[in-house]
Amino acid sequence: MRRLAAILTLALLVPLAACGEDDEDEPTTLSAAADTTQAATSDAAPATSEPEASTDAPVTEEPVTETVDPADSTGATSGEAPTTETAAGEQATPVAIYLVRNEKVSPVRRHVGDAGAPARSAIEALLAGPTADDGDRTSAIPEGTELLDVAIDDGGLLTVDLSGAFDDGGGSLSMQLRVAQVVHTAFQFPTVTGVAFRMDGEPVTALGGEGVVLDEPQTPADWEDLTPAIVVTSPLPGDTSSCPIRATGTSNVFEASSLMGVVAREEEPPPHDAPTIVTATSGTGTRGTFDVEVPCTPPDGGGTAYLVSWWDSAKDGSPQGVEYIPVELE
Repeated sequence: MRRLAAILTLALLVPLAACGEDDEDEPTTLSAAADTTQAATSDAAPATSEPEASTDAPVTEEPVTETVDPADSTGATSGEAPTTETAAGEQATPVAIYLVRNEKVSPVRRHVGDAGAPARSAIEALLAGPTADDGDRTSAIPEGTELLDVAIDDGGLLTVDLSGAFDDGGGSLSMQLRVAQVVHTAFQFPTVTGVAFRMDGEPVTALGGEGVVLDEPQTPADWEDLTPAIVVTSPLPGDTSSCPIRATGTSNVFEASSLMGVVAREEEPPPHDAPTIVTATSGTGTRGTFDVEVPCTPPDGGGTAYLVSWWDSAKDGSPQGVEYIPVELE
């Protein structure tokens, strides 16, 4: 009888012990999952410091590493921009950088290899400065300026951290132009709503001894005085197009109306015979956008033609603000 009782007691204890072992294993599994989640969250945070909050562009507690989609970039996915390959054989992503011409910002094309971070690559290309293909365009950004980091938050505030060389030398106009170059270059990506500046990791509220105020997020509208009346953002010099040429961009002209045409040589006068009338979404003090098709006839076998933009003087009808953009016609 005692043996039977012992056997029954043992039979009851075995499943209880098994249940106790399962209960001890479950917290271990949950703890491992929590550690994995924490590690993933930690890896997602950028190395940059938190951009300062502003009323114009709300920021999250921590900016996330720049992940602007290249498919959203203005002109980056248009058929006009020729594709190239990097030295590693990867397809390059076309972006725009804004240089300086006639004391105004002026966009040109660059092809960058990092399609996953086009905003970072575009700013790095901007800091590299003009090339021989850029003609008379220059840059107000001092040589030796380095991009230390770039981050964008959920509200679209792009924080650009530059080395201290960014505020070296130059007067008031130079300081303003270099800021406008960075801002315009960043704003080709529609996800960007404002640009905040840092130098050597520290927030910038004023640039140089000239006192260029940067205490709030910057937009192209803040630098309208340094923007040409007509800015063609696509095609850019050297882009490839078929006929008709699809031209997009912005303008701030009288009654939102300007003109476009195509000529065979840069020195040729604007074609006043049946020019294409371009009507922007706004004008006369307010910058608007335009998207228009300009008729053309490609030369036999293709070749270079020039897209011309201008407006006629209300006083004497003479062409004003004439801009020639070389385009490779197919």
